[in-house]
Amino acid sequence: MTKPELRKISRSSVAELSVFEKKEYSSKACSFFLQSELFSTSDIIFSYAATSSEIDPQLISRAALSKGKILAFPKTVPGTSDMDFYLAPQERKFESFFTEGAWGIKEPDCGCELFLPESESFKKICAHKKICVIVPGVAFSCGGTRLGHGKGFYDIYLERLLNAACLCGAEVFLVGMCFSCQLRDSVPAESHDAVMNFILSEKSFFSVG
Repeated sequence: MTKPELRKISRSSVAELSVFEKKEYSSKACSFFLQSELFSTSDIIFSYAATSSEIDPQLISRAALSKGKILAFPKTVPGTSDMDFYLAPQERKFESFFTEGAWGIKEPDCGCELFLPESESFKKICAHKKICVIVPGVAFSCGGTRLGHGKGFYDIYLERLLNAACLCGAEVFLVGMCFSCQLRDSVPAESHDAVMNFILSEKSFFSVG
């Protein structure tokens, strides 16, 4: 099966879920993660603001803030396949972080600090820390392969992040988060496609490999 074919099938499966089911499944998935050792031992959480076609990690994001963990959200760079993460201010209410960005996706507003992997501040904050990245996708395989929307945002960013983490002694764990209907036995992949360390859905949370 080709990537375009799998994207079509996976999107159709998600479209069949009701609003109630999406909310319920998102809550169940978040509960699995919040009870995990990975969450309790992570210092920094890279999350995202879900669209209507994505499982929602909002409960994870809120819990990270309440426990004083460093929390960051992505924002795309217009006209490119690049994106960067921005720090969520501890002193602000969760709902106030976001503004509507490209394709109607919620993104951090101008009050959130840019968190470039190449920056000195990143090295200081992340040195020898444990970073967990909650990664959305159109489909995932049980082996951790991810299928995105085809624009390369996460693949490009994660390569930068992993390189920067190596330089400052940080550990990075990638968690592919999806509805169980998006999980497949196999997903077509290329050498540059990021591979997850964990898969999280409303049915389970498991380590890959």
